[in-house]
Amino acid sequence: MDDNACFDVLVRYAIGYRQLSAGDVDLRTLYSFRERLSRYMQETGVNLLDQAFAQGTDAHIHAFSRKTGNQRMDSTLLASNIRRMGRVHLLVTVLQRVHRMVGEADQRRDAELLAPDLKGHAGQYVYRLKTEDLAEQLQRIGTDMRRLVRALEAEDHTHPTYAVPARVGVEHCRVVAERLEGKKGDELSASRPQSPDDLEAAYRAKHGQRVPGFSAHLSQPGDPDNPVQLMTHSARCTGQH
Repeated sequence: MDDNACFDVLVRYAIGYRQLSAGDVDLRTLYSFRERLSRYMQETGVNLLDQAFAQGTDAHIHAFSRKTGNQRMDSTLLASNIRRMGRVHLLVTVLQRVHRMVGEADQRRDAELLAPDLKGHAGQYVYRLKTEDLAEQLQRIGTDMRRLVRALEAEDHTHPTYAVPARVGVEHCRVVAERLEGKKGDELSASRPQSPDDLEAAYRAKHGQRVPGFSAHLSQPGDPDNPVQLMTHSARCTGQH
């Protein structure tokens, strides 16, 4: 959007600039606009971008008399703007964040339990590990996470943040004969969290392309009598779809 506003003559004309040297668009304005849209949707459940898209599409279909009885669908991959993390890196990051968000009393209680996981940030923790130690560390971290989840459940913590370690722990570890083990690669779900910063982003693949993110599904009329087709619907999917 920023590139179009700066360099696309049609876009600049549409927003009121008649000269190439006139006007400018502040990137912060776009960030603020996106933030307001997101906040409005969280507060009301209404996606204003979807509404604007539907209104514009309906108006064009009516104006150009397009036939929409037959629809065809395609999909594309959308990468989420998140840091790529290995399994140990992800689990340690989740533990450290939950520890920072609980109260001081809980921090003192868990300090000894999580002491090995709180030495430096998660990147430093992973940097010190050797490849042959990853399986053992995954088991130990999973055990710490399980204890933390049980402690939070016992105290009836209901904040959404507390659900993150519970979900991540289940996705990456399993209990075998009262012993916690890390799941093998082929046992991991494609819908598992890729980052604590975007819990909806899943591992997706299409035609050899792999991204941690989403699959966008697009629909358009497929009637051969239409000289020009219009996109009529878009949807972002998470998990295994």
